[in-house]
Amino acid sequence: MKKKNLYSILVMLFATMALSSCATLLSKKQTVTVTSDVEGAQVYKGTEYVGTTPLTFQTKSAKSTFTLIKDGYEPQTVYTDVDIRWNTMWNWFNCWIGWFVDLGVGSTQKYGQTNYYVPLKKIEYNQGGQNNDTEKEAKDILKRIRSKKNK
Repeated sequence: MKKKNLYSILVMLFATMALSSCATLLSKKQTVTVTSDVEGAQVYKGTEYVGTTPLTFQTKSAKSTFTLIKDGYEPQTVYTDVDIRWNTMWNWFNCWIGWFVDLGVGSTQKYGQTNYYVPLKKIEYNQGGQNNDTEKEAKDILKRIRSKKNK
């Protein structure tokens, strides 16, 4: 009798583990579009380079920012509309390990909005042909993005 109960518990535990992290395994990719009034701007999703404008890409994970960078223009960071994937809550009842897997790979979130238009402002140069503050800011942002990516 005890072996039968132990066997049942082990089968249920295995099933729970096998079905955990459902968002990672079952979530559909979202199609996200990022456009700008300037073609060829570099687009970063969080710290990950994803392409140049106009850009359409597919992703399972959502980040809270898009940063657009283009020489001669002020860098722009847009905060995105990130929602929770409610199917990840199944893992709270099922197995916490699966929820932490979903969280770790970014599958607990999705974009609430999937089309982003980001206007870029041209850098205005003084009579000497320089605008060191804006150019320095753009280089600093790009440096921070690259340093976070390499960590």
